[in-house]
Amino acid sequence: MEWIEATGKTLESAIESALDTLGVKKNELEYELITEAKKGVFGLGSNEARIRARVKPISREKPREKKRRGNDRKTSSSRQNSKPKSSAKDSRSNKKEDKTMEETETTSESQETQKREYAAPLETQAQYAKDFLSGLVKYFDDSCKIDSVTEEETIHVSIDGKQVGLLIGSRGSTLFAVEELMRAVVQAKAGGFTARMYLDVGGYRAKRKEALADFAKNLAAKVKETGRTQVLEPMIAADRKIVHDTIAQIEGITTTSEGYDPKRRVVVMIGESEASDD
Repeated sequence: MEWIEATGKTLESAIESALDTLGVKKNELEYELITEAKKGVFGLGSNEARIRARVKPISREKPREKKRRGNDRKTSSSRQNSKPKSSAKDSRSNKKEDKTMEETETTSESQETQKREYAAPLETQAQYAKDFLSGLVKYFDDSCKIDSVTEEETIHVSIDGKQVGLLIGSRGSTLFAVEELMRAVVQAKAGGFTARMYLDVGGYRAKRKEALADFAKNLAAKVKETGRTQVLEPMIAADRKIVHDTIAQIEGITTTSEGYDPKRRVVVMIGESEASDD
């Protein structure tokens, strides 16, 4: 995963900036503090908090396996230390053998790690999600069609039907709630690490993304024409990311975010085209 840099008046503000830019939740973020926030005297000598952040890599190994392998190494080391001293020639031979064994073990661990990337195959995870959604929608629309597509180890699940509007709710509130439930159910059934998973209902996500992008472009044109800063209504992180990404392509206009969830909002202003959260 690529690293980005984010700044803010406080560390929390810098973290929120990174969340907006990456479009993820706080528990999916990994960051390193570069510069601490510092208050100046009479507004002079102040520093913003600066962090280096990325989407947290999915662990490829179960904790129990790590612990077991660590114990195996300790046992092996203990056995080696208990061996009687041998000649210099035997020592060199043993070192060479140990190195070969270590390289073999490293290669074996690497292969084992790759095989254990997820607690269940992606196809199985997708089926868990579809089974859960099938049980949910059957109570109000038996004609709903549920599909899934896997792209770059991300599972996209979709629901289409005549009465799917009930699953969307105001500004997608019901959709996002069902999406959280779907992820929780899949993780519980898989019994460990799972892939990133998103839900779309009746093409709502694609339509909203297009609508938000058009809205952001029109707002940027207004800001460029009048020179006046525009403050949007509070949005979820995914929607703020769409606005940031769209306006980042427009020269002379910049965005930032202010406030804290659930009242965090995007601010559009004159400036270099760069999404940030000051």
